[in-house]
Amino acid sequence: MTGERRLLDDKLISMQREDKGDSDWRKHMRYWANDPEVQEALHVRKGIIGSWIKCRRDIIKGSHHNYTLTVDNVIQYHANLSVKGYRSLMYR
Repeated sequence: MTGERRLLDDKLISMQREDKGDSDWRKHMRYWANDPEVQEALHVRKGIIGSWIKCRRDIIKGSHHNYTLTVDNVIQYHANLSVKGYRSLMYR
């Protein structure tokens, strides 16, 4: 594990929820995703992305659109992208 990756893992572990409500996790995720060090480690180009926000649940559940969840687990997708040299971010 590289130093950069370890730093990201340490930050994420320190922010993981411990029987906290979903709203607490959302706040932590927004803080983590908008952290300049995290964005630099993920090679996010400055000025390309504004503030990161979590998707609205009502969109996913289809109250306004006809979106259907077809993937329960993205680990295989992540592994496939990693093998090909791509970087990806998974979050719950």
